[in-house]
Amino acid sequence: MTTHLITGGARSGKSRYAEQLALAHDGPVLYVATAERRDDDSFAARIAHHRERRPAAWGLHEAGPGLAAVLAAQGTAGSLLLVDCLGMWLMRFFDADGQFRGDTWQRWWQDPSCEIHHFIGKDITYFHTLFWPAMLHFSGRKTPDRVYVHGFITLGGDKMSKSRGTGLSPLKYLEVGLNAEWLRYYIAAKLNAKVEDIEFNPEDFIARVNSDLIGKYINIA
Repeated sequence: MTTHLITGGARSGKSRYAEQLALAHDGPVLYVATAERRDDDSFAARIAHHRERRPAAWGLHEAGPGLAAVLAAQGTAGSLLLVDCLGMWLMRFFDADGQFRGDTWQRWWQDPSCEIHHFIGKDITYFHTLFWPAMLHFSGRKTPDRVYVHGFITLGGDKMSKSRGTGLSPLKYLEVGLNAEWLRYYIAAKLNAKVEDIEFNPEDFIARVNSDLIGKYINIA
């Protein structure tokens, strides 16, 4: 079974992109809803919006706290499970004040078989490799097993920044019809074992996609 983990901030287009992948799937699709039902108008409107966007042929399953069991039971050969979204599922374990509900989360975190991996940007390395592990340790919680640090994606030598208006918009990228796999390949091809920034160059992006993906991979296939 192949798993795609799609990350991003609120309103970043994660759900829309996941649904685009699901629409291209040649087989049954099951939409796994993770949010805990609430009796308010905004939540009802959100459910209605997602329902209108989903094809009628897709199945629907509302997952409770036991998401892993649902995935194991519903995953069949040739099927696609669209889980939306993990952040809403995690909110089940917190109350309105942000405190853990019971000890469910604590037991999961402290389980010796559970591995915790942090992926962070290089600008917060100091805090997340010194202060954060110390806070976890002295509060009696498990510290990360691994911390992976990456550089920035730059554009014209500048760090991508919402406040400065520099960067690439993933939604615009998809709206103009470009394939997300091209961008994933381009970034992955530039990664190495060092903590270095990756410069996105439009001309280099086009050349690499045409040369590597189209000129080599597709022709060989």
